[in-house]
Amino acid sequence: MKLASPVSRAILLGGMVICLTAAGSPARGAEYLAEGAPADVVAKLEELRKAGRRVKCVAFAPGGGWCVLYDRNKSASRDVPDEAVRLLADAQKNGRDLLCVAFAPGGGWAVLWGKNGAYDGGYCRGVSAAAWQKLNELRKDGKHIQSIAFGPKKSWSILWGKNGHCSAGIPASARKDLADAVKAGKPIRFIVLAPGGGHALGADPAGGPASGIPPGAVKAFADLGKKGAQAKWLALAPGGGWVILYDKKR
Repeated sequence: MKLASPVSRAILLGGMVICLTAAGSPARGAEYLAEGAPADVVAKLEELRKAGRRVKCVAFAPGGGWCVLYDRNKSASRDVPDEAVRLLADAQKNGRDLLCVAFAPGGGWAVLWGKNGAYDGGYCRGVSAAAWQKLNELRKDGKHIQSIAFGPKKSWSILWGKNGHCSAGIPASARKDLADAVKAGKPIRFIVLAPGGGHALGADPAGGPASGIPPGAVKAFADLGKKGAQAKWLALAPGGGWVILYDKKR
């Protein structure tokens, strides 16, 4: 399923996975918190942190693989589909900016890339046709997509602009949190749809609100808030692990 160009300057995709690139301003640095995530992805994040590299995305595949995007168009991965790896390499070879890679709970995935600061194309495999159709509708309307998340039972949610959103099959609690954020005039940085039916938004100053995600991630949001930091996105790994990427100061 190929996405027409351009769709957006930034996008998040997730499900069992979440990944976010805030519109026009990907996170700087490689600050992270992790719990229960594969040791090799944590080692890679630590390597990038020490080197002062800019991490743009962390995504976990349902089978336990992972992918990290960093700097303008570099990537590292393990046990993800060969086709996705090839597309990442092709985008880099063609001078595109790698924006996001994500894996849906049912085994689907998406790779998105840009050029000269604008979204320039992408490829989706095995994800919701309705979500793909909505992406293209938003492209035609000139919307700047903020994020997309895939959850269980073909559920999905797309964010655009400050807090525009469209969803299908998501929990009632997630719909309420989205509506409350819009009513309060809050920008929504990301949304996660957990494989067990939980969710988290990047609407509060540090991260959250959240429901049905690992308690350690909820506590990490609170701790970041106390430090004046801001979560940029959350990735949920199979088995209950997670990674939060954050900026030290809001």
